[in-house]
Amino acid sequence: MKKQEIYSLTGLRGIAATMVMFYHFNASHLLAGGAFANLLGHGYLMVDLFLVLSGFIIAMTYGSRFDKAVTWREYRIFLVRRIARIYPLYILTTISAGILITAHWMDH
Repeated sequence: MKKQEIYSLTGLRGIAATMVMFYHFNASHLLAGGAFANLLGHGYLMVDLFLVLSGFIIAMTYGSRFDKAVTWREYRIFLVRRIARIYPLYILTTISAGILITAHWMDH
């Protein structure tokens, strides 16, 4: 199977994720005002864009596996690949947050 990638969508997903990160850091309060501060203040809206683009990319990547029928074998392969892609970073960030909370470096 040939690997497909749409670089403009990958970049747009990166921008959306970065905007959400800036929103969580309250970066809009660092700016005096203006359009850019307003954009950062509404960074939570980028979650929707990120999820729609992610769903599109997942459908593009795995759609050919499920176009005729959904078999347990193909579904298991899909789940194993998704878990292998997501959970290492999830576990790392959970452990890091636990350490930061225990060390009282992160209050919330």
